[in-house]
Amino acid sequence: MTARGWIKAALAAAALLLCAVLREPSRCCIVLGIFAAGLLAENLISELRYRRRLDRLIGYITRVQDDLSLAPPECASEGQLDILQSEIYKVVALLREQYSGERRQKEYLSDMLSDISHQIKTPLTAIQLMTELLEHPDLDAEMEAFIAKERKELSGSFCRSCGYCMPCPMGIEIRNCARMNMLLRRSPWQQYMTDEWYAKMHKIEDCIECRSCASKCPYQLDTPNLLKYMLKDYDEFYASHKDLV
Repeated sequence: MTARGWIKAALAAAALLLCAVLREPSRCCIVLGIFAAGLLAENLISELRYRRRLDRLIGYITRVQDDLSLAPPECASEGQLDILQSEIYKVVALLREQYSGERRQKEYLSDMLSDISHQIKTPLTAIQLMTELLEHPDLDAEMEAFIAKERKELSGSFCRSCGYCMPCPMGIEIRNCARMNMLLRRSPWQQYMTDEWYAKMHKIEDCIECRSCASKCPYQLDTPNLLKYMLKDYDEFYASHKDLV
């Protein structure tokens, strides 16, 4: 029995005791009438409160279908409706967590597919260039200088974006951040001037030097120091190009 039920039982017992003390039918009827009217009023008020809370809960369920981030209203600590309300909030919290995880996975798969597409296009472009060079073996000084420049840039500490270093325990997007200087100068740089990419690059500052990435790199790159260099280069490029967007 709830606390409200015990109170009603105590009031009923008090009313019966008072009738027994009075021993007059008219006065007993008055006492019982007052008690009945009080119970009726209390039941009506409780019913109104119950319906109002039920309507609020139904409204929350309706709105949360469109927005899982919606915060739940305050919840009391007793009664069957309160238990139901609490369980609904637990389910919503679970759905919110699952949705967040699926969205992160979707973004990761999108980035991975984009990277795979890039990795496929890159050797195809190189093959096409080599074919063109074979068709024209006589290179002028300008072309030889261009080839020498490309060979220098694409050797040494050049990240191939293979992704073997991932995932980073600090959430750094290594496979793109470690080759940012190339992305800025070999693709439309405007897409890397956004707040999102600025935040991604500055995640490098959270590096804890665990060197897990370096130990997994098949090209034996010094990934932590390479990331620091890329962040420095990015900040300089960002400062000189942000206002041009």
